[in-house]
Amino acid sequence: MVVIALALLLWGTAEAQEYPFVRIIGGTPEGSWGITGSKLAELINRSVKGVTASNSPGATVANVVTVNEARAQLGITTADVLHEVYHGLAQWKGKEAKNVRFLAALHTVPAHAFVRADGSIKEFRDIATKPARIQGFTKGSITHRLVEHSLSIFGSSMEDLQKRGGMIQYVSDGPAVEMMKNNQIDLIFRNTGAPSSWVLEAETSMSLRFLTIDDAYLKAITSRIPGLVIDTIPAGTYKAMKEDYKTFSVVTVLIVPASMPDAVAEGITAALWNNIDEFRKIGGFAKTIKFEQAFRGNTIPVHPGAARYYASKGLRAAN
Repeated sequence: MVVIALALLLWGTAEAQEYPFVRIIGGTPEGSWGITGSKLAELINRSVKGVTASNSPGATVANVVTVNEARAQLGITTADVLHEVYHGLAQWKGKEAKNVRFLAALHTVPAHAFVRADGSIKEFRDIATKPARIQGFTKGSITHRLVEHSLSIFGSSMEDLQKRGGMIQYVSDGPAVEMMKNNQIDLIFRNTGAPSSWVLEAETSMSLRFLTIDDAYLKAITSRIPGLVIDTIPAGTYKAMKEDYKTFSVVTVLIVPASMPDAVAEGITAALWNNIDEFRKIGGFAKTIKFEQAFRGNTIPVHPGAARYYASKGLRAAN
């Protein structure tokens, strides 16, 4: 048995030597993905022999494409975007990212739907009948797409919204809050960490009201977009959140190239989960990471090396 274990160790080390560099791509350095990537690099450098990891900026969709082309070896994205790009849906038809494999599900990013407390929108479904002015972030972003899907679920559309006198304001979070303060935006509907610093900041300058998101809508939106999951923001997360807030979340996930050696993928997976208590200290958003939910939101093949680690801990991938 000792000889077998030693042989496996040497084999894993040899694989790592053939794959010595792991470039991680996440998000902006100051954002949750940038912080996540930096911590992963630290854990990999400390735990995976023969591998040197570094962290670089990235973006949700671009990260899938870059890992698919093996120009990065570990990417951070969301389960819904991964599903769409891997399976070649919508604009990705004929450009499927089939060289990507799933490694782990990390933190959830819940949807917040809030208005000024004195605003005219009383219910979330009012966006289908009122001339609502809604933050859209950037065209093609998950925020923009979710607004489109939400209008459709309620029997409306972007065109109908504009005919009613409503509009989508393509602005980032800080400017959106300023526009809400100045009565230029009615609704901010955004997936962001909870608590989110910019939402907390918004509460210091105006009274907010979180719109109830009903069960029928939650069932519809999570059915339409694989990778979304029903979630809850705890009461007290914000001043205006007096009760648990039922919502949905996008799931932050880790992906690797299919060509990554099994031993390296297993080592990276072990570096994360064997140090999960330390990892959760990177920020409040990381507190939602749970080992038993390591496959949450996933719809693509799990890397065999990662699957081997999970199986050793009694957790088996669906595929």
